[in-house]
Amino acid sequence: MKVCDVVDFLSGLSGPVRPDTCDTLKAGSLDHEVHGIAVTFMATVEVIEKAAALGADLIVTHEPTFYEHTDHPAWRDGSEVARRKQDLIDRHGISIWRDHDHAHASKPDALYRGLLTELGWWGKVVPAGGGPDLAPIVVDLGGQPLAEVVEHVKRVLGMHAVRIVGDPNVRCHRVGIAFGGGSIDFGSQLAPWIEANDIDLLICGDIIEWTVVPYVRDAARLGFGRALLVVGHGRSEEPGMTDVVRELASHFGDSVPVMLVEAGEPFLYF
Repeated sequence: MKVCDVVDFLSGLSGPVRPDTCDTLKAGSLDHEVHGIAVTFMATVEVIEKAAALGADLIVTHEPTFYEHTDHPAWRDGSEVARRKQDLIDRHGISIWRDHDHAHASKPDALYRGLLTELGWWGKVVPAGGGPDLAPIVVDLGGQPLAEVVEHVKRVLGMHAVRIVGDPNVRCHRVGIAFGGGSIDFGSQLAPWIEANDIDLLICGDIIEWTVVPYVRDAARLGFGRALLVVGHGRSEEPGMTDVVRELASHFGDSVPVMLVEAGEPFLYF
């Protein structure tokens, strides 16, 4: 089995993606034989080291390896950090494939499905409407107290701390989930979407502090009982990569080991 076989399989899991897709080979060769597959949110140096130690010579990463969307920032050629990272990749004979656009183009979105499966909420998805294209998914948590939701999310996502905006005592019936960069992409469209869908709690990845954050603060202050739970881009998307692991393992698992190697929480809290 070669890298190109894995790439063809992943590409076939979704519909078409844009012609200038970022899903390309970032290191190695499509003709390399594969002996183990590591799936991750981001191929950091630590992830590369762990993958090599586990015998994986193909890394499937969701986000860039070299610090910019296309993996080729203008300053990369002169960067000692980038050079030493490339040397590490080459030394272990690792190929790296990015699976971003195809993962999000699958129906349903592979990372949404994976995240909600890990949280135990896939069966709680309810209809939603209004707002932006690719609008957040809504789940019904039946009025669960915010504190219980927070502890559950922290445990499943492996986080020591999260950020809360708004009403800390809200009861969570309709919960919107805008993971990854979605909460930035939707920008000011999130506030009308929250209102149109009667959202009690929005769980999000990246966030803009001058759009939905002040909206939720004001809504809570005015007695509307709304809250925002900010977990960050990586921790909201990496659990969803378990869906990619399951797909690869079901197809290639008899031939090579397939494993999730987490990039993990990037922040230190003082």
